[in-house]
Amino acid sequence: IHFRVLFPQGDKSYQSPMICFDNQTLSFDWKGEAVFAGFGMNEASPGYNDFAGIDLKGKVVLLCSGDVESFKEDGNYQWSDRCERKKRRIAFEKGAAAVILITSPNDNENRVFSQIEKRMGRNHYLLKPESGAEKEKYFIATPAFADFMLGGRHKYRKYLESIVKEQKSNSFAPENDNIEIHL
Repeated sequence: IHFRVLFPQGDKSYQSPMICFDNQTLSFDWKGEAVFAGFGMNEASPGYNDFAGIDLKGKVVLLCSGDVESFKEDGNYQWSDRCERKKRRIAFEKGAAAVILITSPNDNENRVFSQIEKRMGRNHYLLKPESGAEKEKYFIATPAFADFMLGGRHKYRKYLESIVKEQKSNSFAPENDNIEIHL
């Protein structure tokens, strides 16, 4: 499955591999605003909240998988289904139209993305939607997708490094926040 993302005001487009979590979504056409919400954490440390001060209602929310600590470990990233489900749940509770979880840029070979993609077809795999979440649009993308959204190569890594260095959230709408996404 691939997403095609367009920035209508700049005539830029990008096609990216994507994993769709509900296995029922054969098409997804969306036009509107996107917002980066860091690691999607709201309790990593006192006063740290990636969702504070941003309006998610009706927007596509882009989140980094893992957390500040796993990003610091540079390469030892392991998928935490419980952590990623919690982030997704919070974003949808705050009104997100869709959530795109972006794998860690520390996973240079996109190993986690490939493993999840292979497992999604298995009936017994744990990443199926939670009960009541069947209509939620939830996707996983690679860091190259985030780089495109942020306007250049390695911008996603630099964005996450700034969060880790400053130990504070840095959620924002990208410069070209009006986008179109087509599945």
